[in-house]
Amino acid sequence: MSEKIYGYARVSTRDQNEDRQIFALAEMGVPLENIYLDKLSGKNFERPQYKKLLKVLDGDSVLFIKSIDRLGRSYRDLSEQWRIITKEKGADVVVIDMPILDTRKEKDLLGTLISDLVLGLFPYTLTSKAKTFLEQHDDLFPSKGTIDSSLIDNSLDYRQILKNESKYGDKLYSISEGGVVEIWEETIDDNRYFTTINLSDGEQQYIVFYNGELDGVYKDSYVNAVGLPLGTSYFDNSEGGTTSVVILAGCKVEPLD
Repeated sequence: MSEKIYGYARVSTRDQNEDRQIFALAEMGVPLENIYLDKLSGKNFERPQYKKLLKVLDGDSVLFIKSIDRLGRSYRDLSEQWRIITKEKGADVVVIDMPILDTRKEKDLLGTLISDLVLGLFPYTLTSKAKTFLEQHDDLFPSKGTIDSSLIDNSLDYRQILKNESKYGDKLYSISEGGVVEIWEETIDDNRYFTTINLSDGEQQYIVFYNGELDGVYKDSYVNAVGLPLGTSYFDNSEGGTTSVVILAGCKVEPLD
């Protein structure tokens, strides 16, 4: 049976123009009659056209979306809908603006892990260089072997990233003897895990997203880590003020004895 092609578009209000999304979907070969459009907020999935779309998707379907935020804005809800579309419905998803999110390319565990990683990073702003690196080196997240030293910038200082995050993301960053402040492990499905680690090297705080479980790494452990700088964020301190955080996609996290 030939594949059935669908598209989904969303704008937050009736005053916003959806033409750019419709044009991008049409360029990918989506028939206009197969494009489902909601003019509602992305805060949840209580959208009439999206619900109609779910009813027609099956294992022979390919769903095109211009950008991942058109599908949704909440990581937890977005991950659940991604699971429904790709697992329960068996459909493929193609995110036009982020080629790494194309489930037609990888049908094995690697493809699933890459999708989990990118969705996990979704709440944060990825630099354009980081997006390109993720697409070109998706086998490094996580790395199962030795990482090519030419991909690591040992001269990179966290202060450079905090100063202008858009200049970085084309080289990996290493953390030596980082202390684990907090660690959270989430079960995705079928014994797959997604781990978030808050590290501190004594000078700077980091959030590392790691696609898998980390045996032997616990709160108060010390680790060496290598990851890709994706951007920066901050959190409020209980006693006032804020603490800056460098966001990394983890390639390798190794506990120290």
